[in-house]
Amino acid sequence: MTTYITAGGRAQGRQRVGRPERPLDPGDGPLEEFALALRQLRAAAGYPSYRVLASTALFSASVLSCAASGLAFPTLPVTLAYARACGGDVAEWRGRWEATAIELAMYRARHVPA
Repeated sequence: MTTYITAGGRAQGRQRVGRPERPLDPGDGPLEEFALALRQLRAAAGYPSYRVLASTALFSASVLSCAASGLAFPTLPVTLAYARACGGDVAEWRGRWEATAIELAMYRARHVPA
């Protein structure tokens, strides 16, 4: 049994199948913060499997999983499909994506190795 913190901050016990997701620290930058927000949206939706999300989002389960991995910034269409499949507000997520794209560009500009 694994305990998860839902988007509302409540602890919820649930048996999960599949591979556990890599821990994310939102303090590591805007990419990790955005990925964590996607995971929290999925948590609020009841942790549907990525296969279930894929059937609604019309993107593969691996693309949706990668969107919430914190390893790469998802495209806007993937983000909106993920949000829609989780019952999120598409307009809100468009704004989040646009703001994160700007933050990420500034973050990367400040952290370019010399």
